[in-house]
Amino acid sequence: MIISKTSFVLLKMPQNLYKKILIALLLIVGVLGIIRTNTIQRSAGSGDFRNRVQGARLMKDGIIPYYYHWHPGDPVRYVSEHDIDTSHRRRVSMCTSSPLFHRVLGPFADYNEPVIDRGIFILFYAFLVIMALLTWYKSKNLLLTLLFFVPFLFSDGWCHHITLVQNYFLFGFLFFLVSFTILKKHYFFAGLLFALLFLFRLNSIVFAIPFILLFRQYKHFILGLASGLLIYVSILAFFPFERKNWTEYFSALQEHTKVHLGQLPHEQRYYNIDSLLPFPFEGENFAAMEIKRQHTPSTWVNPEASNFSLIYKFILKRQPPVLLLNGLLGFCYLSVIAAFFFVKRKQKDYNISIEQVLLTGLLFYGLSCFFSPIISNPYQMPQWMTVAALIIIFNRKIPRWLIVFFFLGIFVDLVYFPNIRGKHAISDVIFMFSTFLIIIKSDWNKNIDSNLR
Repeated sequence: MIISKTSFVLLKMPQNLYKKILIALLLIVGVLGIIRTNTIQRSAGSGDFRNRVQGARLMKDGIIPYYYHWHPGDPVRYVSEHDIDTSHRRRVSMCTSSPLFHRVLGPFADYNEPVIDRGIFILFYAFLVIMALLTWYKSKNLLLTLLFFVPFLFSDGWCHHITLVQNYFLFGFLFFLVSFTILKKHYFFAGLLFALLFLFRLNSIVFAIPFILLFRQYKHFILGLASGLLIYVSILAFFPFERKNWTEYFSALQEHTKVHLGQLPHEQRYYNIDSLLPFPFEGENFAAMEIKRQHTPSTWVNPEASNFSLIYKFILKRQPPVLLLNGLLGFCYLSVIAAFFFVKRKQKDYNISIEQVLLTGLLFYGLSCFFSPIISNPYQMPQWMTVAALIIIFNRKIPRWLIVFFFLGIFVDLVYFPNIRGKHAISDVIFMFSTFLIIIKSDWNKNIDSNLR
């Protein structure tokens, strides 16, 4: 009897009250997600960001980082790897960021590593909050925004990103700012901002493909991009050391590709240098950090790769050739473009909307990561939150089942989802295929003023 009365009361509750309760619960879960990732960051220790810091320090001191390896006698502030190859042979280092990225990091590079890592953690959460608030502002849908952003805090991609102190979310955030600026129709400024993103992350250039194909409509965006690159190249003309860094950077990228494809032997390291480092090293006690990680099970995430190379290697037991990867990438690009022409032929009044152009550019970028010869780990997944944010903003033009389909990609990537083989590759495929369907299946001609303000 008591249960039936309770059920009756719940049924009588206004729908808005249900919504407010759900929003409150999501906010609570979101806070718990932040606390959890804070624990992960505190327990992780130095990660992949160390080689960015090392690169910034080397460049500040007039040393090109891309083939540099620390040896006893060098300043310990240049240490990145703790196992060194004593042969002194020329081989590519762990530095993979662009020279401009190192320069931007330069003013902060002399802080101790834990301070830098903590700053990056806080900065990226600030980026995430800004993205969520702007998404809520544009969509006028707080519930949908939370339904995407809160589970993301518990994804392998975000947790792995924090564990290894990666910087891919910076690229996702810049993509979001570029997209947001384009929606505001500030095309030239968006082009300038995208030039910065391109100089940080070279394969991001594929985002511009649909804008180039529609040059007459988006010529100011392309002009902004070209102007930004021209300004930077003009600056390089006066600094030979900067030009040399870019030359070495391109050479190093080719070497990294060969290593990832198994065309070069794995680097052999012969000597652990921990005994040569001061204790604690830049404020970190390695032994204590390891014990802390062992007593913090929540710091473990599934590190399995997410791109096509994993699938190919699982089936054929070898790395895919670069020609095949480039061929598949080109085929996917042509397929997306062909789909536009097919729809246009069926609908004589069909015009490619700004929403489709943005999502297509981001899809092209996602495909370039998926078919990259460089093995892609789950820490690249946070970049897909840019697409998620745009889907939320455009939600009233998109079929509900496609929004759920895209969300499934986040669901599969959750740390609580079973660790099946290929989990992250499945998530990436869901993101890409659902984005493609959203591009061609949504009602982009639907007039929704609130989405365009």
